[in-house]
Amino acid sequence: METPISMKSFDRVQIACYYYTNFIGIVKYIMKITAKTRYALIFMLNLTERFESEQMTSLHDIVGKEKIPPKFMEQIVAALKSKDLIQAQRGARGGYRLARPPEQIDLKTICEAVQGPLCAKLERYPQAESLAQKAVADFLSQMWSNMDDFWSSQTLTGLVKASQEKNRTAMFYI
Repeated sequence: METPISMKSFDRVQIACYYYTNFIGIVKYIMKITAKTRYALIFMLNLTERFESEQMTSLHDIVGKEKIPPKFMEQIVAALKSKDLIQAQRGARGGYRLARPPEQIDLKTICEAVQGPLCAKLERYPQAESLAQKAVADFLSQMWSNMDDFWSSQTLTGLVKASQEKNRTAMFYI
């Protein structure tokens, strides 16, 4: 959704009111899911597949399989490692693995490790005096809380199970 005029000319409540009428527009404006996040989730899901075997997985294998730019993936891996989401081992049998079980790693943590805050949370408008301003501020506050709760409740294990279930259902009808 494109904004018809410059957002610099609006205060926060006016921006919120502009997007209030279109929920999808609100999410697109507030929630930024970058390529880094998508690639980080793909990388972590690849490590999840091999978690039980305790094998190290080479970056080269994942980059080749998923067709992710290697230099870009190196930046993502560094961010994940700095937040202790993955472990690294050098050498011939080196590679990466999850630092803890996949059911203990939520998607919000992964997202925030590589891109920062998931939602651009706007503070409650300090001069929200009218009913409309308060209504919009309350709506956005509840929406952010719901999105935050949703991303925090989704784990790597849950994502894998949901995908497997969807594929199983799809195959049943083929």
